[in-house]
Amino acid sequence: MNEVGGTLVAIAPADDELDLAHDFEDPRGAINARQPISTGAPPSFKHPVFLFPLVSKVLCAQEMSSESNSAVPFLDYALWAGPSASKASREQFATELRNVAVLGIGFFVLNNSPFDQGGRRERQFDFSRRFFALPLEERLKVSMDQSRHFRGFSKLGDEQTKGRQDLRDQLECGFDREPFPGIESLSRVQLAAQPYLNLHGPNQFLDEGILPGHRASTTEWLEIAREVNLQLTIALELALGLSPNALVSILRDSPADRIAQKEAEAKFAAVAQQDHEARYDGPAPYFRMKMIRYPRGADVDGFQKDDASSTQGVGAHKDGGWITLLATDSVGGLQIQDFTGEWIDVPHSNNGIIVNFGQQIEKLTRGAVQAATHRVHMPGNAGALPDRYSVAWFSMPSLTAHVHPLPLSNLSPDLLQAWRDSGRPDAPGKEEEAQDRRGGLVSDVPAGDLHGKDGEEFGILAWRGITRSHPTVVAHWHKDLVPWQDL
Repeated sequence: MNEVGGTLVAIAPADDELDLAHDFEDPRGAINARQPISTGAPPSFKHPVFLFPLVSKVLCAQEMSSESNSAVPFLDYALWAGPSASKASREQFATELRNVAVLGIGFFVLNNSPFDQGGRRERQFDFSRRFFALPLEERLKVSMDQSRHFRGFSKLGDEQTKGRQDLRDQLECGFDREPFPGIESLSRVQLAAQPYLNLHGPNQFLDEGILPGHRASTTEWLEIAREVNLQLTIALELALGLSPNALVSILRDSPADRIAQKEAEAKFAAVAQQDHEARYDGPAPYFRMKMIRYPRGADVDGFQKDDASSTQGVGAHKDGGWITLLATDSVGGLQIQDFTGEWIDVPHSNNGIIVNFGQQIEKLTRGAVQAATHRVHMPGNAGALPDRYSVAWFSMPSLTAHVHPLPLSNLSPDLLQAWRDSGRPDAPGKEEEAQDRRGGLVSDVPAGDLHGKDGEEFGILAWRGITRSHPTVVAHWHKDLVPWQDL
């Protein structure tokens, strides 16, 4: 089962790589959010590339990047946040994000990001391979069953998607921090009302003597992902024609929010000591990261696969959160589903991070931004291939956020027109803009399956997803917070 989860950590890379949050002139200063974005981009960017009923297999790749023969678009992060980025290049990036990614199938490759600088990708994958090469007894020293915060190692067979065993094991982490302050003072009734406060806590890493440098490398990766996610969210605001902070305010992870979070948590901890029914309503940014292995063979760590012929690395799903940043190795298997139901192989890029949008953005934009249906499909001759590794980072709305669909009138008129011109059957008609219409797009995943219930905090959705994914952790730590029917 696929969770809706994610959390984060500390160590910061060099200032010139991460100090990007709000230190540039916002292109919206010269662009009326209600007017079309004019960038001088090639004519091919005027309307979406993914036209229904067929997804283009060409994508004008030569105009977008040096990559070719790919059904997945490539965007250049240097246009937005590189050392030579300018107001014009940021406008171009936002336009490409809108026309190729926003109105496409929710998947693209981001080239020239900080992940691929300074040998970071190679270093992180080296740690991943070394971790999974350790004896099972060593890996179980950081078993997730030991963490009330759902951090640590999950062995093969611990997770399922749609009732079928996922053929992967993984190490999960997030914000490396102390447990949520004041949580120990809350009554069980109040903690049951905000059980997601348990998702904040420390990571588990093996001792430095066993895997030296792993903690520092992973912490650096997490912080880079945090900043890239913030930048893509700001770019998405521009791409959709939204006002500044319209989306960032849902993440609650801007530099100002991070300061406010510390103040709000300290205040809450003091109040909770006197009022055991206190409720926390401050910023609660949430992220998760997984170092994943898709092992070959019928017997892994003494665990027999349910079905040795199964090709399901992880089953078809849409990520339930905000934005996913995925690094892959050269072993294939990742596939996305286009709007006709056809599965398309996602190529590996040595200089790119795969980006896909989650269902909270899909919900918020009423489907203008689609969460991509994807899976990991292990070929029938998998035994002849090496293990597959990936590093996935998932961003989420703040746990205390309420995500409501925006009025379509909030989106820029040119975006709405481009949506209609795309030919997608879910595009709103001129008299139907108040409706949320996702019909006509083919997906193996039910529409809105992780949108959440109206009026509930995102944290409840995140808690529901992660507890269903990890019932052994629930059994050990949270039996009184999770009704049996929710498992």
